[in-house]
Amino acid sequence: MLIDPSLTPLRAGLVLLGGAFSWGIGMIGWFNNPHGPEKVAVKKLYAELAAFIEAIGTEDFYSSKQKITASLKSVEELLLSGYIPWRVSETLNALFY
Repeated sequence: MLIDPSLTPLRAGLVLLGGAFSWGIGMIGWFNNPHGPEKVAVKKLYAELAAFIEAIGTEDFYSSKQKITASLKSVEELLLSGYIPWRVSETLNALFY
């Protein structure tokens, strides 16, 4: 079966519409809550920090120490990936501090 070259614009348009639709579905959460993932990550970090403080002097200290170190690194990467130098956000600055 041969492919009709005159249908190329139609196929390109369908691919563009499909991409725009999937981008819109993926961005719905950002329109409602743009800093949601960062807030959740910082809340989890504080929960890990509380667990680390409670584990001081127990047998679980070293495993808790590894968990808090991994959490600190992942939250740092997440916050740095959300930073945009030309768009200053008070929420993101508060999460940094």
